[in-house]
Amino acid sequence: MKLKRLALITAMISSNVNAFQVCNIGDEYNVLDSESFHQIRQKNYDAFGEGITPENLFPSAPEHIVDLKPSLSEASDVFPETATLLETGPASAVTLAPEEAARLMDTLGRSTTGLAQGALEALGPIGDAVAVGLWANEVATSFQDESRTSYDRFATVMGLVDWFGVLKLPAREIDRQILSSRWDRIAAGNHYSYHVHEDLVTQQDLRDKIYWAELASDQQAMLNAVARGFATDLALKYQQHYQEVVKAQTIMAEELITAVDHELRKAVFSQLVLDHKDSRLFASDIAASCNEETRVLADLYPDHDIEESNSLPPALPSKRQANRALAKLQHCQQNLLDQAIAKLNELRTGQIEGLDQAAVQQLYARTLAAKTQIIETADNHTNLLMSKLQRDMFTQGDIAIERLFRSGSVDTMHNFFKGQAERSAIDEMTRSILGRPATTQEIRNKEIVLQSGYEKCVRIGILGGDPNFRGCVEYAWVPAETRPFIPSEDTVIAQISVPSKEAVKRVLFDSLSNLIDHGWNAEAEERWLEQQLLDFSTQQRLKQQAEFDKQQVYHWLLDSSAMLEGECGGGSACAGWSLSYLQRENLSRQASLHYINNWHANYSGKGAYVHSKRYQKLGGLITAALESEWQAKRAVEFYSFTYPGSIDLQKNAPLIYSALKSSSLDLAHLEGNTLQLAKGIVKTRLAEAISVSDSNGVEWLHSQVGQFQRYTSIIHSQHISTGHYASGEGEVTALFSEMLPAHLMRYLISDIIPDSYDARIERSIDAIFNPTSELNQKLDKLSNTNENFTDKPGRSCMIYYPYLKSALLDVAADDDLYWISPISEWYDAVTRQQLNMFGALKYAVINQNTFGIPCDLSPNSYQYQ
Repeated sequence: MKLKRLALITAMISSNVNAFQVCNIGDEYNVLDSESFHQIRQKNYDAFGEGITPENLFPSAPEHIVDLKPSLSEASDVFPETATLLETGPASAVTLAPEEAARLMDTLGRSTTGLAQGALEALGPIGDAVAVGLWANEVATSFQDESRTSYDRFATVMGLVDWFGVLKLPAREIDRQILSSRWDRIAAGNHYSYHVHEDLVTQQDLRDKIYWAELASDQQAMLNAVARGFATDLALKYQQHYQEVVKAQTIMAEELITAVDHELRKAVFSQLVLDHKDSRLFASDIAASCNEETRVLADLYPDHDIEESNSLPPALPSKRQANRALAKLQHCQQNLLDQAIAKLNELRTGQIEGLDQAAVQQLYARTLAAKTQIIETADNHTNLLMSKLQRDMFTQGDIAIERLFRSGSVDTMHNFFKGQAERSAIDEMTRSILGRPATTQEIRNKEIVLQSGYEKCVRIGILGGDPNFRGCVEYAWVPAETRPFIPSEDTVIAQISVPSKEAVKRVLFDSLSNLIDHGWNAEAEERWLEQQLLDFSTQQRLKQQAEFDKQQVYHWLLDSSAMLEGECGGGSACAGWSLSYLQRENLSRQASLHYINNWHANYSGKGAYVHSKRYQKLGGLITAALESEWQAKRAVEFYSFTYPGSIDLQKNAPLIYSALKSSSLDLAHLEGNTLQLAKGIVKTRLAEAISVSDSNGVEWLHSQVGQFQRYTSIIHSQHISTGHYASGEGEVTALFSEMLPAHLMRYLISDIIPDSYDARIERSIDAIFNPTSELNQKLDKLSNTNENFTDKPGRSCMIYYPYLKSALLDVAADDDLYWISPISEWYDAVTRQQLNMFGALKYAVINQNTFGIPCDLSPNSYQYQ
């Protein structure tokens, strides 16, 4: 596992990461195309990894500094030993006073504001190099062991993912609401595909069997579309949970690495204290070490511009005051530098107890090994949990399809379609053989009656005891001659088969695999959105046409001759039926087209001239109206089958439906610009719905936008991915490929990359302790140069510091010193303080000269010391 992972990470060295600026999700609702998706993932990973790039994994010395003491207290029930180790720290080897503990916390970058406990307790024990190294190894090993065993306590991987919530993952709730709750509802059986059979038409039309066969075949297509939708919902949910895994492992790893660095910094900083003015200075104290002397000197010279005022300030210090203040600042500056250089000399010659070369090497080697082990553990468990999540995702998909087929929805719809087709087929067979329509009983029994049953006399005898009267004395029933309807013998019916559960599962599994590998296709998702609108538009158009055709039938059947004169002409052939006749025949605008059709077929005045034009016109109109009514009925009551993959907006996305209906668009003819306008309306409404989903609740969101939530969820998921440095390249999948951030992952290869970080640390430690190293030569130069300045304070007003400044900066710029943090931090604090002192001393001398105050310091006089 490690070698495979290292091979992948090593590839980072040669890969490229390009930044890409994308619009905010609220600016435009569009699924990202492949190129944009991979670019934003690379950009997101760059941000997630704190700007660490594959080309330069260690551009600077790593820093893991936090305001608060690192802790895993929230995870103590799963990582009890690791949490305890962080709480107790290493074995104590250094004793500090409470006031010193507070100042060391400042040096470590930790806040002392509002501490509920004393500084000593908050700081924790301070270990020496050996204790910190051993403790770091314990932390890493404990984290590895507890990750391996404690996770087994969770019955399911989802139980573990839910537990990660204790780590306060950012944006957890809203992301879950948007991305995972849809599948939770589907898994509970709350999806239109489970209930579509409840919308069956109540009037069973004797349509041609081919109509029903087409709907039956559409059922498989509809279920396949459902499976593809399930795949998206599953992928969104489990991708979100995988992101939670990555973030959780990142939080824990960062906390542990920071804890290791924290203890290392405590151990080193506590040894690099300076004795100054009867006090021990830590790195953060150095900057203010001569503040009092600097303030006194600055107070002597108020802001005053001689050239502008053409006069001296009203009050000037005396010669004694000016020279005494200058001398004190010179002594303070030099004393601190002497102390710092002495401490450096003790360090590089191995005279600081617990910080000799062997101890320092062991300290950095053990802490670096601990960091590597921590990241390796987090990375391994990220991959392990990723595999478990994927397996669970496929399992949940399989369960959902099983539940769908067990729900009765599939069988009910199949039996309905097949039953309707058989009714049509039985009627067709009856008409072809007997020239009449099938009766209700024939359709119900699935057999036609060729000859009705009858009684037949089987014995002739005497009637009433009178031999003169003979007749039938015994009858027998001759059963009806029937012909059963055998579905398999009808070529159309025989082709109607139950949808294949295994085929639906294959669609689901193939869709999941494709999503993992390639993610969502922007063009396909945009087509899906457009198809929703196009199918909705077709439905509206069919409903309009059906209503128009029906009104035409009513117009020619019920309206007066005067109202038809322009279309029919005059005369009795265009005359309308009397109101009494229409009422007697129950013909009105409330009569169904089927009723009117039956009336038309059985009309007794077919051969009469009167009403003849109306009658003939009605024949064509009724046929057209019945057809358009059927098409509209299919579009309304069998929407999911007529338009596989589309949802009925009125039933399943009422918020979208109402937005479209309230627009001024011609919804029956959405195309071209109007289609784009409709898409804009939908996307705007979706954005508004998402924006208020947190307050309105997830159930409201589901009930109002239905499957349109998938579209927005895809966009959201694409944008919040923490990404991958090589997204879109090689074997990097679109989903489930997010990895720990680069600023952590780099530790896994810190020993094998060119000019490795491990090698730099070793080289830096050697440079500090090796007398012949370039760094030691610079330190020798600094020490020797400083000896020339040690006796100068108080003996001259103007001390020329360029040589000393140059020697200080030469050491500060040394690359070997830089990499051995926190020693370099401590030295930087010294250098900054000295540069500030040089500036303050120069300012004081300039003021003395400007205001004509003579220098009273002399190499032979000690009066101002």
